[in-house]
Amino acid sequence: METIRISRSALSNLVWNQILAASNHVDRQMFFDTISGLELNRVKAAHDTGSINNSNAWCLYSLTRYFKPTIIAEVGTFIGRSTISMDEALQDVYVRDAVIHTCDAASDISLDQYASCNIVQYPKKMSTEMLQAITSKVDMFFLDGRIVPEDVDLILGLSHNSSVIVLDDFEGTEKGVANFMALARLTQMGYTVFYPPDSNTLSKYGLFEYSNLAMIVPYNIIRFTNQ
Repeated sequence: METIRISRSALSNLVWNQILAASNHVDRQMFFDTISGLELNRVKAAHDTGSINNSNAWCLYSLTRYFKPTIIAEVGTFIGRSTISMDEALQDVYVRDAVIHTCDAASDISLDQYASCNIVQYPKKMSTEMLQAITSKVDMFFLDGRIVPEDVDLILGLSHNSSVIVLDDFEGTEKGVANFMALARLTQMGYTVFYPPDSNTLSKYGLFEYSNLAMIVPYNIIRFTNQ
């Protein structure tokens, strides 16, 4: 018997289509105005490094809006574009008691004036310190910084059977690929990876910058439906 082969890239775009379609009715201008305002934080940053572009910000907003996590752990706050992207989504879908834990090894920029939900910052703290401090199970991880070996067991310990891990910079030899390799054992534990959306998928939803966000998702939150 022959097997049915579906390319991972095609399946990934199918998943991203569903996620982006669910937020396609939202007025983006206010969202982009909000995260653009965070650029003012660059002058306060200890190091002026890269930040997520608008396509990644909207994809992260859409992911958060779709999955509706209550507890999020983010590695890599920087100027707060990704943090506030998730915060805006949680506000828009009325997730009660939401908490975003976020750390940055170099940054100590406060996001209090932008936050709608409870953002617990770990300024100038490594990912290991933040993960050790979290006492609740985490619904969604957003990794925008390179994790270290000690973090892997901490992430697994904080995960539950529906936890989603989002990887930034999933391309080439960038940190997203390195983080996926560090967490590769999850693929033997009932998880699969979805690649970033391609340019055709993004342009369908009015996004014309590239995206390099990938997801590690447990099979048990994937369902086949009749329609």
